Amino acid sequence: MSRRGVALPLVLVVLLIASSMAGLLLRAASLHLRTGTLQLSARLALEAASGSADWQAEHWDSAAAAGLLPGQRTALGSPLSRPRLGVSDSMTRLDDRSFLVSSMAEWRDLDGRLLTRRGVVRLLEVSPGGHAAPIPGGWWGRR
Repeated sequence: MSRRGVALPLVLVVLLIASSMAGLLLRAASLHLRTGTLQLSARLALEAASGSADWQAEHWDSAAAAGLLPGQRTALGSPLSRPRLGVSDSMTRLDDRSFLVSSMAEWRDLDGRLLTRRGVVRLLEVSPGGHAAPIPGGWWGRR
């Protein structure tokens, strides 16, 4: 084969390698962007759930709490729900003065698909005056 006959296949191989590298770089950038979006969504959902649970403790609904028997649960309205962020809160009576407040937040993309779901629970004690406060040394958690 002459030199002329080798140049064309060599150029085609180089172009194939260059286009494959460009495709891999684009795929890696897309994966990196998706990972960042999911991490940000998870953090936003966790902070929304935590904020909603804290809001429920600060704005204690004594009327909803009074009607519960130990072991019963009721849904609470959350002030943090938005179009892409859904937050649902509930309260469970544990005994006469102890309550478990749980908050679940879901973050969705623009198409409505679920990106992440995070939840937070708070163990609260209600004083005889009707004020709720976290139990000192009590358990709180994230899921």
